[in-house]
Amino acid sequence: MARQTFPLTVKEGSATVKIYRTPTKIGKGRSAQAYDAFTVVWNFGGARVRKKFGDLGKAKQEAQAAAIKMANGQMETRQLSPTQLRAFESASETLIEIGSPALDKAILEYVEAKKAVKGGNLVQAAQFFSRYGADKLAPSTVPAAVTALVQSLKDAKLGDYHIQTIDSRLGKFAEAFQGDIAEVTTAQLEKWLKSLDCEPRTRNNYRAAIVQLFNFSKTKLKALPHWLPHAAEETIKVKEGVKDTEIYSTEEMTTILRLAPPPLVPLLAIRAFSGIRNEELFKLTWDQLDLPSGWIKLKRATTKLRARRVIPILPNLKEWLRDIAKSEGRVHAGYASAKTLSEAVSNAIRDSGVAVKRNALRNCYTSYRLAVLGDIARVAEETGNSPEVIREEYLELVTPEVGARWFRIFPANR
Repeated sequence: MARQTFPLTVKEGSATVKIYRTPTKIGKGRSAQAYDAFTVVWNFGGARVRKKFGDLGKAKQEAQAAAIKMANGQMETRQLSPTQLRAFESASETLIEIGSPALDKAILEYVEAKKAVKGGNLVQAAQFFSRYGADKLAPSTVPAAVTALVQSLKDAKLGDYHIQTIDSRLGKFAEAFQGDIAEVTTAQLEKWLKSLDCEPRTRNNYRAAIVQLFNFSKTKLKALPHWLPHAAEETIKVKEGVKDTEIYSTEEMTTILRLAPPPLVPLLAIRAFSGIRNEELFKLTWDQLDLPSGWIKLKRATTKLRARRVIPILPNLKEWLRDIAKSEGRVHAGYASAKTLSEAVSNAIRDSGVAVKRNALRNCYTSYRLAVLGDIARVAEETGNSPEVIREEYLELVTPEVGARWFRIFPANR
């Protein structure tokens, strides 16, 4: 066999790896023994890589494998300066310590994170997220959040009509969004609200219910991060057209009372001559309607705003109630809900030949009472409204003379 001349060269394409014969002595002096050894050498990352073997065959195998890897691009052959190489090795070792991905992937992740914090301190952002981040959230689907909100309203003993309205609106919303509430986007909400194809005021009412749901999910369910604005907050409240406050004339109200079914007459009179809301009328009991004292004393559980309210029983209302007053029980004749009561009142008005107007009975009391008294604060207290609303929507709507006529509507035989 021909004697081999070192260094041996192993080539694969343009990649070159050399094998040097590097005899090694073990021991000292005369007792030292010499052994054959072979060192495989190639350049990687601007530095020389050396691997030592005691067997030439194994050295050749390593050289061949290294050459193939370099030829296939599996080894970086671009030259790095010593400073760059030290930085590369240090960064790679640090990533290994924390079990992170390769350096190139780590750099990409760093760049994306830096963009996300818009040049801010990345360490502080990471510490903040670690304290308040996603692992602290309790995921919830939209339907589950709606169920929890409605139950909380019931536990708080809010008005049935209010709860039913919220349940209806959010129930429709939950049908369209079955997934995690944290994944709902502002764009999706805007698209859904637009799809309702309804009046601006109705759309805003739906939006308000959704905002309430997201607020509840953030503060109570902890399903949304509390340090970020949620998707519903950033939806647009559309501009509502200005509408005049609608009321009935004295002649229209007289016709309504004359033609209404007898069981509904006192209910219509209470609405028209005391200004209480439909849902308050639904809860009204005879012990709150004190004819001898001349006051309607609404309990907290009855009113919309959960605040006691006292309303005078004016002379004409007292006459409408005098023959039917009882000592206990609900004032209405067994309606199943505030909604069915409202529908019965609307049907009675419609059947009398008078057009149904939104919230007109309450508007009538407020407008005519303000015209007679000229006292915004007092009317606000009686109706459970704010002085600002009274001033903006009811002031000078009718004259004092017309107001006085309203409260002279008595039963025909009185």
